[in-house]
Amino acid sequence: MAALIQSFASIGGGLVIGFIYSWQLTLVVLAFAPFMLISGFIEMRAFAGAQGEKNKKMEDASKVIEYTILFKFKSLPELRL
Repeated sequence: MAALIQSFASIGGGLVIGFIYSWQLTLVVLAFAPFMLISGFIEMRAFAGAQGEKNKKMEDASKVIEYTILFKFKSLPELRL
């Protein structure tokens, strides 16, 4: 939520400064804003998907490690004859 508020504040501040110094360039930026928003959304979805796959792999690896550690500790008393 904080990142969203920060983004809107940055966009608003940038537009105000842009209109003050060069209103023509600001209008060009506003014309391309939908394309930038769409590409940002696509990028966010791609990173979220990659993060989900990474979390799944880490979960599987941690299960293997946990099983290995528990199995070794259970078998240690059996080795003492």
